[in-house]
Amino acid sequence: GCDNACSSTLENDECGVCGGDGLTCAPPEAFVFNQSTQQAFYFFMTASIGGEGLSGDDWIGSFRNGYCSNPVGTTEEICEILGEEWNPEEICVGTRRWGACNEGSCDVPAMGVDGTDYTVGYMTGGVIPTFKIYDASNDEYLDAIPSEDYPWAPNGMFAVNSLENAIVGCLEMDACNYDENANLEGDCVYPEENYDCEGNCIIGEDCAGECGGSSVVDHCGTC
Repeated sequence: GCDNACSSTLENDECGVCGGDGLTCAPPEAFVFNQSTQQAFYFFMTASIGGEGLSGDDWIGSFRNGYCSNPVGTTEEICEILGEEWNPEEICVGTRRWGACNEGSCDVPAMGVDGTDYTVGYMTGGVIPTFKIYDASNDEYLDAIPSEDYPWAPNGMFAVNSLENAIVGCLEMDACNYDENANLEGDCVYPEENYDCEGNCIIGEDCAGECGGSSVVDHCGTC
């Protein structure tokens, strides 16, 4: 086996550990975080990139995007109202490798402030975490959109139906550039009045070829 012992059947796990359980892989650089005594867990039923399920080597990271000098300021707007200072730093507060998850769901931790220097800027009650996916095959970090948003709470356990990589596009079905795959609002393009998206007149043309015009042919046959 991998331990070079006679008759051993031990093998290296996904993390390269002899006889390991696959739970000790080092996270990607941007997903490193500190443990805290204050924790919550977000259970994702499914997670995907471009509609394809994550591979075992992909990771999900939880983040706090900015924090207030006064914990009551859960958002930048509230922090400003309180007259406090907002720190815009994006901080990873938890991560989980998809391959280390149980069948049917993946529990991603989100660590909270516990009073130590190691958890400054971590989650506090009422703050909604954001998520990223690390695509191991492309060595790429992707912003991700959960199907539901749940404010963090100590010892919270939240079930989230799905997590998808963010795809910016037009979400309005009547727009010319509607993107059925998009999950994050982008710019929309609409047709000019009286025209469809292909530039065709939809209300008819008059005898002069003007869309929606009022010119008519007179009794002499002149438009």
